[in-house]
Amino acid sequence: MSKFYRFLSAFLVLGCVVNAQYTLTVEDTPYEEITNGTSITNGIIWQEIQGELPLGFDFTLEDITFNTLYVTTSTTEGLLLPTLDFSQNMPVICAVVAEFADRNAIDFDSLGEEGGLSDVSYTTIGEPGERIFILQYKNVGFEDEIWDNDSSNDFMNFQIWLYEGSNKIAYHFGSSEINYPDSSFWGVPGPSIGLFSELQFELENNYVVDFYPMDNGYFILGDSDNPILSVQTDEEIMGVGDIFFTGVPAEHKKLILEPSNLGVNDLIISQSYKLKNNPVHNSLQLNSIERIEKIEIYDLNGRRLKSVMPSNNIIPVEFLQKGMYVLKLYSDNKEFNIKFIKK
Repeated sequence: MSKFYRFLSAFLVLGCVVNAQYTLTVEDTPYEEITNGTSITNGIIWQEIQGELPLGFDFTLEDITFNTLYVTTSTTEGLLLPTLDFSQNMPVICAVVAEFADRNAIDFDSLGEEGGLSDVSYTTIGEPGERIFILQYKNVGFEDEIWDNDSSNDFMNFQIWLYEGSNKIAYHFGSSEINYPDSSFWGVPGPSIGLFSELQFELENNYVVDFYPMDNGYFILGDSDNPILSVQTDEEIMGVGDIFFTGVPAEHKKLILEPSNLGVNDLIISQSYKLKNNPVHNSLQLNSIERIEKIEIYDLNGRRLKSVMPSNNIIPVEFLQKGMYVLKLYSDNKEFNIKFIKK
C-alpha cells in the first residue's frame, strides 16, 4: 500500500486556521496536449517517477514562494512539492493523486527499459507576467489495475496548470477510461485533487517513512457533474471525512483553485470581537464588548447563507453543514470578518 493511502487510513492531523482561502471555478475548455514539452519519463517504462520541474517564474503557495516543483519517489505519485528539504513543513499540491504507472509496466523486470507508453512532461507558455506552467500526464495507467489484470485497461490524461501572478492552480482533464475502479483507486471513489496547506514529514535515516498534514486541506469532491470544494479538518477526516473525487472528471473539464478574499472584505480579527468556541458544533459564542447591529454568515465562495441576530452573544449555526465559514459582523458603520469551522 502506498504512503498516501496508508496515512489516510490511519489518521490525518490538521489545524483549525488556514493561511489562505480558495474558491473553485469549473470550466469546460477544449483539452489540448502539449507537444513540445520536456519529458521526465523519457520513453522508459516506469512505475514511479521523480524529477525537478522549473516553472520559469515565481509561484506562491500559502506562505512559500518558489520557482521549482519536485516529484519524488520518496512520497507518492501525484504530490507536487516546493522543496525536497523534508526536515521542514511545506504546502503540497495534490495533482490528481493515485498510484499511476506506465501502461507498459506489466512485467516488473521491464521497469526502466525503453518502450514506455505513458509520458509525463512539462512546459511553460505565455509572456512574462502572464506565464503558465503546465505539467502533463499522458495516457497514464494504474499500478494495481495493471498487476491485477496483467494488462492495462484503465487510463487518464490530465494537466496541472500553475498561473504566474494570480497563483491559481488548475486541473485540466482529457480523455479517461476507468473499468476497474477498485483496483485503480485502492477501493476509494477516485483520485484526490486539491492541496494541503502544510505537510510534516516523518524521517528515518533521511528517508521519508510517512507524512502528516498539520493544517487544513482543500479538496475537490463530488463528481464530474457537480464538483465542489471542501475544506477538510482533522476530525472530519478521522471520522467520516472524504477527500476523494467520485470517478474522474469528464473530458475537457477544468477545475480551477484560486486564492480568494471570499468575495467580502479582507479578514480582520478585532480585539473587540472574538469567538469563545471555534470549531463549533451548534452555537457560536461571541465575546464582544461592542454593540452588534447585524451578523451574516458566508461560505468560502463569498455566498451569503443567512443573516442572524445574536441572543446574549449566542449565534446558532446548527443549520450549517461541516466546513469552514466566515462570520461577518456589522457595528458602528464598520465590518469585521471572523473565520470559523462547523464540526
